Order: sequence, then structure tokens, then C-alpha cells
Amino acid sequence: MKQMKCLICGKQCGLLKVYHEECKALVYNAEAEINTILHKHQFGYLNDGKSEIISLVENDTLYKNYLMKQICDKSQIYNNEIVLQVEKKVSVSEQKNRCTMVRTGYKWNKQPVWNPSNDLLSENTEVVFTDKAIYFLFGGTSMRYPYNKIVNMGFNRAEFMLPAQAYFDVKTTSPFPHRFFMWSKLEKEKARKLSLFLSCISGFKYME
Repeated sequence: MKQMKCLICGKQCGLLKVYHEECKALVYNAEAEINTILHKHQFGYLNDGKSEIISLVENDTLYKNYLMKQICDKSQIYNNEIVLQVEKKVSVSEQKNRCTMVRTGYKWNKQPVWNPSNDLLSENTEVVFTDKAIYFLFGGTSMRYPYNKIVNMGFNRAEFMLPAQAYFDVKTTSPFPHRFFMWSKLEKEKARKLSLFLSCISGFKYME
């Protein structure tokens, strides 16, 4: 039978195995360190969590390689950026405000009457955080938003039929926000994790 290759380091790991136990342990340790950084930043014990995470990833070659292997289409990521986190199977929706046609007398004119629309982009999105931007990858589509274009972010608790959602607003010429929502049907804590990571990397302190 063909020897399997470790999904983490890429080396052979034996029959019916998909990873070395020591590789899995190293990845778990890196993820635990990042979670510690996120919570220190959240509670105000760490001002520059972004630099801490970048340093951790840059100095851990195995974890860095592991993150890159989580991305289905690496060509969509700018090659001068450092991948810091990958979250899979995320639902993403986009909320825009659009100018509508309003009847004035006998004519229809475009007036500044803004009606929000919330469109589901994908229920199976890869959300990739790099040192410079957040990416949405789905169905061959790539959407990139640099952190310096983000003007607001937050977290909505689960209410009634609505799941908990992380969200952020990007800079726009409209007086109304261009907002993206992120959540997971399978993992209830996914939205919380996304909001913590985005807050730490972008420098925003969010309100619930």
C-alpha cells in the first residue's frame, strides 16, 4: 500500500495516517499561543498583538507551511504578504446601500434614497488573514480588503433565529457603510474567533 504523507509537514507518515503526532502537537501549541495573544489583546494586556502573531508565524516554519496548505488557491494571495490565519467554511454576506429611482411628478429620477440590501456571497468561504489584508476566497473568486481600508468592526451576539456574526465596514464614497458579515452554521464560536483576530490585526477595539 502507498505511504501517506503528513498533511502538516509533507513527509511520509506511514499507512493509514494523515499526520505525525508530533506535527499535530506543534500546530496545536502554535494555535494555543495565538489564542493567548488574542485574549491578552482583547482585555488590554497587549497593545501590539499583530507584531506578536507575525513573529510567532515567521519563527515557526512548520506552522507557516501548515497555514499555506490550508489555502486551496494560493495564487490569489499576494506573494509579499504573510499568512497569519485561515478559517474555512465561513458564511459571508455583503451589505450595500444603493441609490434608487424615485418618481417625481411624471418622471423617474435617481435620488439619494438609500435602501440596504444584504446579499449572501458564499456559505463555504475561506477567510484568510495576512499581515496586510483580509481575503474572502470562494468559487474561484478572490476579494481582498486591506486593513487600512477598514473603518469599523464589531460582533453581533446570536439573537432569535440569527447566528452570532462578526462584521466590518470598509471605506466607501457613500455616506452609508459597506459592510461584510461573517459567521458559521457549523461552529458557533467561529464568529467570535474571527472578530478577535480581526480586532487584534487591524487594531480596532470592537463593541458588542
